Order: sequence, then structure tokens, then C-alpha cells
Amino acid sequence: MTLEVIQQKRREMGLTLTQLAEKIGASTSYLGYIEHGDKLGSDAMIKDIALALGLDYADIRRAQGVNHHPDEELIPKIKICTFVPGKTYKIRALGRFGTREKLRYLRKEGIHHVFQHPVAGWRTSYTDAQLVTAQVKACS
Repeated sequence: MTLEVIQQKRREMGLTLTQLAEKIGASTSYLGYIEHGDKLGSDAMIKDIALALGLDYADIRRAQGVNHHPDEELIPKIKICTFVPGKTYKIRALGRFGTREKLRYLRKEGIHHVFQHPVAGWRTSYTDAQLVTAQVKACS
């Protein structure tokens, strides 16, 4: 079962499978498996694909035949806050690691928002899809 909705939109946008994979930070082969219906893909991966292609997350999951929670239909409609370079934000990322850090926003690179720890200096990035599920507060 090919997920024609992903493949069709990708081609309309003039993107190759490799270009889309690079844009969302996935391997070309894994994205190909998702596009051809061989793998379902994680929620975060499907959200990244949906955001990159301007598709609805729930529509992709329905095309895959996956039952989803009705609240997930709201996810693509949530606006990501506008980050100001140099400003510090308290981010509580949900998921496997559950990090809670005060981070300084540096810039946006493609779909990735790049942050730096103000003291330790390490950098991290979050996609829009990851930030939708995180708690973000601006610090003064």
C-alpha cells in the first residue's frame, strides 16, 4: 500500500525522497519505507513529514489505517511560538528523555530550532513537531 498522499505532495513540491529525508532529518531508506507503506513511522516522524509537506497528520495516519486519538487532529493546527534570537526559554521536552532546561534560542535551520545552554555551551535542536508536544515558557 503506497501512501500516495505523501508521495504526491512531495512530487508537487519538486522534492526527491532524499531531499525530503534531509529536510526532516530522516534516512532516505526509512522515509521510503513509510512512503511505500512498509513501515508506519513514529508519531514524531509522521508529524515532521506532515509539517514539511503541509499535510494533516491525521490524514496521513488515516491513509495508513492507524486509529488515532481525536486530540491528535489538533496537533498540526497548533501554532509554534515565535522564538527571538538571544532570548532564553524554559523548555520541558516530553518523551523518552523528558529534559527540562533553560536554553538560549540561536536560530532556525530548516525545520530545526537551534538552542544553546547558556552555561554549559552545548547545543540542541527541536523540530516544530517536537515543540508542539513540549512545554515552552519565555524567561525574562
